[in-house]
Amino acid sequence: MEQSKALNQQSQWLLPWQWIVPLFCLLCALLMTEYQSRQLVEQRQNQALQQLVGISGQLRSFVEAELNTSLYMSLGLASHIRASDGKLSEKEMLFLLQNLLEQGKHIRNIGLAPDNILTLIYPVQGNERALGLNYKTYRNNGLRLGS
Repeated sequence: MEQSKALNQQSQWLLPWQWIVPLFCLLCALLMTEYQSRQLVEQRQNQALQQLVGISGQLRSFVEAELNTSLYMSLGLASHIRASDGKLSEKEMLFLLQNLLEQGKHIRNIGLAPDNILTLIYPVQGNERALGLNYKTYRNNGLRLGS
């Protein structure tokens, strides 16, 4: 009887402590799960950021290539005009301007302004008012095109 009483007292004493180990293990498992999920979210965010940086780099490269194409074609035309000392017929200039406009996807119109006076423009249609524009007067008087 004494032995069962001692065993009963011991089991009553162990009853609160026997839940601590499983609760501690459960708490550790929850903490590890939370840590792992946060690491996974951070990893996915980093991957998404890397993809975004890659895509934006490609977009930047595309935009630069498109702009540089028009720029280099315009510089080529300017060099051709300089090489011929500006002695090109209007027919030849219109041919060059027309080809430049057709090849440059982002060029809407192009004009020549020797001595800062716009004397030749392509296409003329829709740009008639700009012909004869003196850029020196335009800049000094603060005039606005289209007004």
